[in-house]
Amino acid sequence: MKRCDDWFAPPPETQTMACRLAGVELDIDLKLVLECELWAGHEGPDHAAGIVEAQEESGRMTWVWWRSGVEVRETCPVYRFGDEDRVDNDACGLFAGHEGDHSWPELA
Repeated sequence: MKRCDDWFAPPPETQTMACRLAGVELDIDLKLVLECELWAGHEGPDHAAGIVEAQEESGRMTWVWWRSGVEVRETCPVYRFGDEDRVDNDACGLFAGHEGDHSWPELA
């Protein structure tokens, strides 16, 4: 999947909100820059990137939308090879309900 080439430097207050939603210690990085994780040419005006993983068993991620704000989302339930119990399988790295292609880790 070719990614969108839009970038965003979330201000400290956005990072603070993301950490609080994820239930993690505040760890503000004034040099943080996020790349949109959606596919190049995605529909809609908003861009999105995962910013911090929630500290719970679900593996949910706190996502930042450039224009819409910050929220915790469930992970995409799709696996590369279908069967989630397969040892060499990868889960899509995006949020549930994302538009466009899935995002898989690069194969070695």
